[in-house]
Amino acid sequence: PVEVIFDATNVQVDRRQYERVSDKWDFGDGETSTGQKTSHIYTEKGDYIVNLTVKVKDKKSGEITTFGEYTTTVSVTNEALTAIITATPQSGEAPLKVVLDGSASVNPDGNIASYEWDLDGDKVFDDAEGDIIENTFDKVGRYKVSLRVTGTTLDESDVAEKEINVKEVVELVPVIGIVDEPATFEVGVNYIFKAEESTSPNGKIEKYEWNFGDESPLIKTKTASHTFNREGAFEVELTITDETGEEAVETKLINIGAQKGSPKAQISTQPDLGGGLVLEGKVPFSVVFSGTQSSDSDNNIIDYEWDFGDGSTTAFGETVTHTYNDVGAYTVSLVVTDADNNSGRITMAVKVDQQGIVAVVTADTIDGNVPLTVTFDASGSAYKDGRITSYKWDFGDGAPEKLGDARISHKYTAIGNYTVTVTVIGSDTSTNTASLNVSVREIPLSACFTTAQNKGPAPFETTFDPGCSTGAATSYFWDFGDGGTSTTVKPSHTFTRAGIYNVILELTDAENTVDKISHEITVTE
Repeated sequence: PVEVIFDATNVQVDRRQYERVSDKWDFGDGETSTGQKTSHIYTEKGDYIVNLTVKVKDKKSGEITTFGEYTTTVSVTNEALTAIITATPQSGEAPLKVVLDGSASVNPDGNIASYEWDLDGDKVFDDAEGDIIENTFDKVGRYKVSLRVTGTTLDESDVAEKEINVKEVVELVPVIGIVDEPATFEVGVNYIFKAEESTSPNGKIEKYEWNFGDESPLIKTKTASHTFNREGAFEVELTITDETGEEAVETKLINIGAQKGSPKAQISTQPDLGGGLVLEGKVPFSVVFSGTQSSDSDNNIIDYEWDFGDGSTTAFGETVTHTYNDVGAYTVSLVVTDADNNSGRITMAVKVDQQGIVAVVTADTIDGNVPLTVTFDASGSAYKDGRITSYKWDFGDGAPEKLGDARISHKYTAIGNYTVTVTVIGSDTSTNTASLNVSVREIPLSACFTTAQNKGPAPFETTFDPGCSTGAATSYFWDFGDGGTSTTVKPSHTFTRAGIYNVILELTDAENTVDKISHEITVTE
């Protein structure tokens, strides 16, 4: 369909003599309209003769007449169906995954009914269907991809083609070579590593980098010499970079054993290294180093020599203790020597950091009877490289956390064991926590009572009150000493005869704990 806009404003009428009454359009397809400007949609192709009739009214006589009739021809044709392909990417190394997109294909006269693909160049559109597909080209070569789109009338179609270029994979090839490579590698022997057989298809290699996997510094030359100072399996890594900036990596596993006939040095520590490569701590960092796991084929190690890497005096002995007081990275070495003067050496890394923010908490009491009020004190917390700005308290009993001062009090109203935690917050938002445990016990059961009077003539009546008792009593039993009893909490009792009576109160709690107390009542004649 096509929309055509018609305009009759260029038909001029002498307004001094005539009044323009109407503009009537006949579009040639059976449809009409009025107005100086109008539009019409043609839904079928063809040639249409459009007629315009302009009528006017004579201002003097009032007579309506035809001012003029005008014609023009409108030709409507069908636009062609067009197939369009985009390929992303259109070229690359094998295997090449390509997204083929035919969704930009257009059919001005209607919808597209089908998208059919020929991916192997055999002119048969049977490899895939759909406006967007994905295909992987595994082999090197140039592929002609075709898309056939068909309109809804099925009598119109169009074909588009796109060439896909699949290239051969070209890579950097790093090669690790070792001069006079031995069958076995040993501690303390210098080895020459070379990268001269490495190649680049893009031009010259501009950068070489060796990483020997033992925390030693990187070496950035084509040829590198290196000595491994401890036994173990080390992954040697060579990285090369060519003039285009492309990078490639090659690795080689080297197993380093002890020198023949030499003792094998071994270090263990407390705190434990825990399987890591570097032992880490904060100043002052005290470490116990032990060489007791070192071994010798003759079992005659006679000397253990320690170098802590911080300029301190060399130490001797199977087990030694050393404290690092300065921040830094240190290499600790142990040399063990046997009775035949053979030696073995091993190293390890120690990293010491600055002591950060440290939380410390104390309390005026950590146990007592419920209700228990405890004053906590975190003023011993410290931050060497900054300042502490706030203290966040969690009392462990479900009460809301409180952001407060270093000293704070809290009342525990329920029996239980509670973990109190303080988080100290530094000016740089760094934090550290400390905690302690508080135990809140039930008040022990203890019987006690008072009387309104404890002496008088018969008949003598008095009231008994156990309000001075402590603990959570669940039952009260009174023995008045004259054969009378009561289970009332605050009973009254009348003594009818003279005498001295031993009144006993027996309390029992939920755990069947029992406590008793007695007082004398004197009744006179």
